[in-house]
Amino acid sequence: MIELDFDKELIALNIIPKKILIAEDDIINVFLLERILRPLNFEVIVAADGVEAISKFKQFNFDLILMDIYMPNMNGIEASIIIREISKTIPIIVISAAVLNTENLIKETGVNYFMAKPIEVYSFKKLLHKIFLS
Repeated sequence: MIELDFDKELIALNIIPKKILIAEDDIINVFLLERILRPLNFEVIVAADGVEAISKFKQFNFDLILMDIYMPNMNGIEASIIIREISKTIPIIVISAAVLNTENLIKETGVNYFMAKPIEVYSFKKLLHKIFLS
């Protein structure tokens, strides 16, 4: 099964765990993302809003950022723009239920990818595979 192959390859890649920042204010969405990522040996750090995401981004060396759009204090769009000013290379995946104008969102904010909520696990793992193994 292809999904199992993705899992094996991602686990093998993460002998030294890759660090992922999840910027998401909904604890159920955080829980679901962690349930996908932790078994693949990713280290997960969570920020509940854009301000905290920027702070943690400056504090840790991440390999990937998963960014929600609608969060308190500072939304994911504003946070992505600031993070992109700091680092041109960090991959950012926006994960949101807001799917309108995603092409413009990607161009304007400098994010690399967009995934609609609810997350389709196979597509998400396929994207992780593309980011880390291609």
